[in-house]
Parts: sequence; C-alpha cells; structure tokens
Amino acid sequence: MQKFEFVIPRRPLSVQAKNAKHRQEWKDYVHDLARQAWPEDELLVQSPVCLTLIVIYESVIIDVDNVIKPIQDALRNVVYFDDSLVSDVISRRRNLNTQFVLENVSPVLAHGLELAAEFVYVCVTDAPPQEILNDPVDATDL
Repeated sequence: MQKFEFVIPRRPLSVQAKNAKHRQEWKDYVHDLARQAWPEDELLVQSPVCLTLIVIYESVIIDVDNVIKPIQDALRNVVYFDDSLVSDVISRRRNLNTQFVLENVSPVLAHGLELAAEFVYVCVTDAPPQEILNDPVDATDL
C-alpha cells in the first residue's frame, strides 16, 4: 500500500472516556476524516499494516496508549477491513510548545504543525515483514 496519512485537528479522546456517546462521536469524526482523505479508487488493505500516531498536546498530558484503540477502530472499513490487520503500532506524544527540529517531515505532518493547536497525525503503511523479529529501536527512525 502507499503511505496513507491525515491529521485529526483536535485533541484525541481516550479509550477510557466514560461517556459512550462522546466515544462514538469521536470515532465517527475520525472515520469521516479518514474517508475524506482515503483515495476513492483505493481498495481496503488486506495485509498487515503499521499504524503510526503522533499526538501533539498543549497542556494536559495524554496517555499515548489510550488514544490508539479509538483511532484504530475508526479506520475500520475505510483503510482496512478489520483492525486485526494492525500488526505494528508506533505512538508518540509531543508538547505543542516544544521548538521542534524537523527532519524528514511529511507535508501532512507539517500542515498539522501549522495549525498551532492540538492535533493527531495518523499514518498507515505496510507493516514490516511478519517473519522478521528485530530490536524495535533499530527498526524505527526515532
């Protein structure tokens, strides 16, 4: 698959959010953003993928593990048939007030930074070969 990326221009909702209505509204919102960004002629991915999330927050720290599942679920039937195809996840959290050094930043992530507000960068790519195990720190470009 080609790299698929988009920005969610607001603070993410945690999987632990108590209000079921708000959780569903968040998933629907992310689903709609993904659908708008997904190429019309592109079929659903049917092979393992890597989901990368970068959460840019302003003041209250967000647990990075709690934002994964709602976004992963929202991409179902837009990017992939089932979220069981997500074999790899990279999730990062950075403070908006940081003076970032930008290296190899995609135009989509750069656009998110231009918002000067909280957002989530979402990227889906092919997963690494499933038969290869390696040190994850060596496998990613931190």
